[in-house]
Amino acid sequence: MSVAPTEILAEPSQGFAPADQPTSPKGPKVLALEVAKFAFSLGLMYWILESADFTEIIGALQPANVPLLCAAFMLNFVGYGLSVSRWQMLLKGQGILASRFYLIQSYMVAFFFNNLLPSTFGGDAVRAYDSWRMGKSKAKAVVAVFTDRFLGLVALTILVWGGLTLSWELTTELPLFPLWIAGSSVGAIGLCWLVFSPNSELRRVCPDTMPNILKKAFRFLVKGMEAFRVFKDQKKTLLKALGLSLGLQINVIVYYYLIAQSLHFDIPFHSFFFFIPLVLFMMMIPVTINGVGIRENAFAYFLGIFGVSTSEALAFAWLTYAFILIQGVLGGVVYMFRR
Repeated sequence: MSVAPTEILAEPSQGFAPADQPTSPKGPKVLALEVAKFAFSLGLMYWILESADFTEIIGALQPANVPLLCAAFMLNFVGYGLSVSRWQMLLKGQGILASRFYLIQSYMVAFFFNNLLPSTFGGDAVRAYDSWRMGKSKAKAVVAVFTDRFLGLVALTILVWGGLTLSWELTTELPLFPLWIAGSSVGAIGLCWLVFSPNSELRRVCPDTMPNILKKAFRFLVKGMEAFRVFKDQKKTLLKALGLSLGLQINVIVYYYLIAQSLHFDIPFHSFFFFIPLVLFMMMIPVTINGVGIRENAFAYFLGIFGVSTSEALAFAWLTYAFILIQGVLGGVVYMFRR
């Protein structure tokens, strides 16, 4: 997965810029939202840094195992391969033939937009735009990217369920643990049903009296089902794409595990299947700039369960974020020179 390596779930833009490169104009409301996100990120960072020592953070990085860090970083490129294979498969299911080289370039540029720019023009819109540039309709471009991201969410939900069932020793550390199990199970089953049993009748279930926030969530699910209707006769394609999504998410978990091992954290491998998907879900909440603040606080909490200090957890979080920034810079270079 190589968005960071987390996959950022975002709804693609419904329109594209007519020029050779995308643009992202901002209105006052959008600017105010970005300012609010920035302020919230600062607040979360202030909160966590109050209980940390900067010299201890640096000290936690000094004994890092460099070969393990290099191995972890290389897994990002494994993630690129899995992501591109999934996207290419979904495009082919719509009759769109795209070269792997072109799709890898698009993924790298999307990574740049997702993680280095506080922009409303996200990486998914970049990929949808690139699909459209191949001469296909806007609808097909959006559906392919939406399905790609939705399958990533399904895989992440399945891993949350698996991780929770593997981590019974943590039941005393988490409140309402059985509800976590039940909720993740319902989510995994529900999302799989949306993928493999699309039914347009769901739209009629949404009552007008439903609160706006629930309406938005409901419409998102309906759009997901409508997207999958394109693949109603291609269940094998969806199953293979879901398999790639699971492999992608496992690749992400191994990535984080190697970084933790490089910092000499004594945490069982199976525990990463529990808290890494949860952290990724939390980082998807669009209330901060690129997850800054949420990332640090989430890792401090979950790693703290295993005896990792706040300063060590921040070292871990910032190291993973540094790798994200490096990938974003590489994507920016591709964006500058590609046609």
